[in-house]
Amino acid sequence: MLTYIKTENPGLGEIDLSKEINTLLNEGKKVLWIISGGSNIPVEMTILRQLDKSKTNNLRIILGDERYGQKYHQDSNEKVLLDNGFNSDEFNFIPVLEEKSLGETALDFSNKINESMNWADYTIGQFGIGSDGHIAGVLPNTIGVTEQGSAVSYQGPDFTRITITLSAISKINLAYVFAFGGNKVEALTNLKNKSLDINGMPSLVLYNIGSVYLYNDNLGDN
Repeated sequence: MLTYIKTENPGLGEIDLSKEINTLLNEGKKVLWIISGGSNIPVEMTILRQLDKSKTNNLRIILGDERYGQKYHQDSNEKVLLDNGFNSDEFNFIPVLEEKSLGETALDFSNKINESMNWADYTIGQFGIGSDGHIAGVLPNTIGVTEQGSAVSYQGPDFTRITITLSAISKINLAYVFAFGGNKVEALTNLKNKSLDINGMPSLVLYNIGSVYLYNDNLGDN
């Protein structure tokens, strides 16, 4: 079920997601948290500060997509995380870039996703939605929509992308989505009305997940 939560403050979602992760960890569950780059990074940093560090040995964190290149290159999501204060030594963080070829990196990423989802008792995805309706690194009408494996690489109009696929996203247990700003209104309206097919709007994959909470400042559930 996809629930639209209209709020001016992303902090509401930060509180809810941190509570969700802490509760699962306190229950002794193994949790995989798939995170996003871009505007989600400040949200993730706030959530990380709210986690019970005595329990995070059962938490794994992995990016849902990355821009291919040398490790810590200027446009990589991992570098932006580090620049925002993320300390990978404090958590079980699984890096995507390992100074390997594009093909090897994509295959390794697929294996990491598969192994981590098999390890976890509970997989939580945190995503944004692009103004074009994309989710993770899956842009409209790209191979990430149709690929049945867990990860794929392709040349986008801006970056060489490595991303989790819609097939893998469909297997997660719970998703928290943050989509704020006037430039997201059209995408959110199309998502809510299911105006496009999934090739034109990859974020429709959210309807395949059992529970999704979408925090935004434009649309509510009414």
